[in-house]
Amino acid sequence: MTMGKFDDVQQNPATIPSPAVASLLDRDLVRPQGWPTTPKAVRSRWLSIISDTVADLTLLACSVLFFAFPFIVHHYDQADIRNHPYVTKVLTRATQVGPSIFPILFAAVLGRAAHSIMLWYLEVGAPIGTLDLLAGSTSLTSTVTSQLQLHAVSLLGLALITIWALSPIGGQASLRQMSLGNQTVRIADSLTYMTHSGSTAQFGYSDRGAYWAIVNALFSASILAPVTTKLSPRDTWGNLRVPMLEHFESSSTSNEGGWFSIDYTGTEDVHYSSLVGIPISGTNSSFIDYAFSMESQYLQLKCSLVNYTIPFSDSGIEFLNKSGPYLDSSHGQGTDLFWWMNTTERLKTNPNATQEPLNFALRLFWPELIENISKCNITTTYVEMDVTCPTSTTCAASRIRRSKQQHPPAAFTQLDLQSYSSSQPNWYVFADAFATAFGLTGNRPSMISSYLANPLNPASIEVTTNNLAQPTPNDEYMFRLNQLINTYWTSTTGMVALSNGLNTMNSYEGDSGLLLTTTSSTRVTKKLVTPMIQAHDGWIAVLSIASGILVIASLIPPFFRIFLRRAPDIMMNMSSLGTRHNSYFPLPDTGSFLDAADRARLLRDCLVRFGDAGGDGSSVGKLVIGALEPGSTGQDIQRIAGKRLYKILGRYCASLNWKITPITSLVEKL
Repeated sequence: MTMGKFDDVQQNPATIPSPAVASLLDRDLVRPQGWPTTPKAVRSRWLSIISDTVADLTLLACSVLFFAFPFIVHHYDQADIRNHPYVTKVLTRATQVGPSIFPILFAAVLGRAAHSIMLWYLEVGAPIGTLDLLAGSTSLTSTVTSQLQLHAVSLLGLALITIWALSPIGGQASLRQMSLGNQTVRIADSLTYMTHSGSTAQFGYSDRGAYWAIVNALFSASILAPVTTKLSPRDTWGNLRVPMLEHFESSSTSNEGGWFSIDYTGTEDVHYSSLVGIPISGTNSSFIDYAFSMESQYLQLKCSLVNYTIPFSDSGIEFLNKSGPYLDSSHGQGTDLFWWMNTTERLKTNPNATQEPLNFALRLFWPELIENISKCNITTTYVEMDVTCPTSTTCAASRIRRSKQQHPPAAFTQLDLQSYSSSQPNWYVFADAFATAFGLTGNRPSMISSYLANPLNPASIEVTTNNLAQPTPNDEYMFRLNQLINTYWTSTTGMVALSNGLNTMNSYEGDSGLLLTTTSSTRVTKKLVTPMIQAHDGWIAVLSIASGILVIASLIPPFFRIFLRRAPDIMMNMSSLGTRHNSYFPLPDTGSFLDAADRARLLRDCLVRFGDAGGDGSSVGKLVIGALEPGSTGQDIQRIAGKRLYKILGRYCASLNWKITPITSLVEKL
């Protein structure tokens, strides 16, 4: 070839048909099987149209769903979860999968949009730098790295980075725009709690035996309760237990106002006045953090412990030092009570008058003829408590002090009140029932003795030997006996309310219709907790913007394809760019109308190499992408040598004033 002919090719390479170029390069045309032999109009195949339409609609639908997602969340902001269980389930599931789906959808939609814009720019004519930016915009990372590699920072590049940054942010926004929480409102209300009525009238009827059976069952269940229950601020049935104020007064110092704080987390167990508590009505699971004050009372014993190994008479004269018609006693299985009381005078005494406390003696039988004798007197302790309930079933006293209200003298107890028998006080009814709680008569140890020996596990006491049935230190013995006396008395006056709760439907009423379980009311503050769907406006705004861009981007490919573009599709691959009008990959011009998919299918078996086309023996090579003929030894396009010099290609773009020039269509100077 002469230099003059080659100059003509340089000036207008687009006018040279492929066969001519192949002839100039002494190469044969590459003719893939199925390559068109005649020119045709640029048209898309039906399969491509259908696949593109399905892809466009699918991506648009997914984008619209993400766009609607934040508005739906905002609509259900502060909605009660209990009223919208299905919506809550769906929205929660959507927030869980959103961070995984959104970046994938964003990459698919924005990648297609950038590709469509690039093809349109390429069709109408645009700077290569712009096309390179769009071609490299397939993800946030590729957008950033392509600009760094091209050393090209522009407003378009920054805009692409900003848009792509919405991909991970939008994914996080779909997760963080909604959460499930609680709305808490403090409410003032009132509740009721059981008070000790001091009445035994329910036992004055012919069916009293059935009611004593209930009392004894409550007593036995309390003694045999698990260790965790005995150490808990609530009894077996969830009733609030009253701490023993005397224990705090002897072991700690009160703060201002006489209050003793109760620490349930300390190493020392809290001492409670009874094994059973006080039923409370007016709490339910819809509220939390109850706080209220209440008044209560319990019987307080002061005892001295004496051990006898020699049996004595059943009259009690030996240790009461009194005799006569006022000396009385009750006898049960392993338990005897003795007292001296002028019943007539006791009942006539004004409750507000000064009087002596009720005195009694308790004899307990142990194995091997050991008899445990305690001399006690009974008084009443009136207390005020502050109670907190984190939930409706976890109430506990938080602090306690002596009651500031007016009360009868401590020496007057409810056991001094008149019983169902007009001639006897409550003590006679109580003492007889307490002594016989575990049997009428006998000199074998009862569960009362077992509890006094081992309160945490009374059933483990061996009743035939005295290995564990030894005298207990007086203060511990007095505390345990105090618990038993209060447990039995509370079970007597609160018989049904203890186990079934405090309400008018299950509290015992006598023949007179009088409600014998008395109550008191108190003011309470509580918090209403409502589970809510909580929307977070900041993340909602972020997701709205990101998904709005997603919807717009999903409309770009069909819009450009239908209304703007006329050229066949071009992929960013070898079959579309590396072979189109490439003089080193000479294809017949009859296939120029093929779109990217058809070109890729027809050229998939063709061999191609990026190598040295300067095979003329010159010391300077030329790097091109060209075809390798089947069976070729690679003499036309050789492998790149490490130390060989190569020409700079593409210099004509800067010197020639062309609107757009396919670089691969130029025939370089030799």
